[in-house]
Formats: sequence, C-alpha cells, structure tokens
Amino acid sequence: MSRPFLFPGLFLAAAGLAPAQTAPSAPPPTAPHAHGHAVISLEQFVTTATPLARNQVDLAQSTTVLGGRSLLLKQQPTLGETLAAEPGISATSFGPGASRPLIRGLGGDRIRLLENSVGTLDASVISPDHAVSVEPFLVERIEVVHGP
Repeated sequence: MSRPFLFPGLFLAAAGLAPAQTAPSAPPPTAPHAHGHAVISLEQFVTTATPLARNQVDLAQSTTVLGGRSLLLKQQPTLGETLAAEPGISATSFGPGASRPLIRGLGGDRIRLLENSVGTLDASVISPDHAVSVEPFLVERIEVVHGP
C-alpha cells in the first residue's frame, strides 16, 4: 500500500472494528408539550419478515387456465401455437408441427410439460425441432403454472 493511503486505510479499518452504540436502557423522561400535554414515549419494536415465508408448493400459482369453449376457440395444431396468444407465453417455430411453448422467455428443459400429472417423455426437451407429444385437439384443459 502506498504511503498516502496507508493512514486513511488503517483509520477506516479501525473504525470498522469499533463497537456499535447501544440503546439507552431507561426511556427518556416525559416533558410537557407546548400546549401543556405530556409527551409519552412509546415502546420501540422491530417487525421482520421474509418475502418467501410460504413453502414452495404454496408459491406456485396457476396463471393461465384454458378449458371448455375458450380452449376450443384457441386450438391450433401444436401445443406451442395453442398457448402462444396467452400473456407471457410464446412459441418456438422450427417448422410445421414442431412448436413448443416458451414461458417468460424460458424453454427447453426449463419448462416441464405434464399430462395427467405425469411428465411427457418426448424428444422436444432435448431437441427443439421435435414435436411435443401432447395432442392439443385431445386435451380437455390446459394449465400453465408459474413456479417461484
């Protein structure tokens, strides 16, 4: 360390080791206010919380549900094209029949496709030019669940 910065550097390092000031143990005495009323000091308390106080299962929320008539009106040849008109969802396009949904810009193995609560075993996760094995004309309901 060069000489001009040696002493200020040591001073800052020593200041970081100094103990913090503790709060007074007794409340200050009440003083009369200008209107003759006494000023009352209230007890101090600190409230803390975390933004993710719930468990991860509770954080996942269904944000898009297509079913019934709305699904019939929006059906396309592939799952990606069917969901592409929904907010936050787009679709890959690698030719006819090979469209996979992109959720918030994430695709591939970052999106888990389930059919009747079981993962679909298709090659669309590994290679984007393969079709998704879920047939949109046979589904009764599509849910898009955004996780934490």
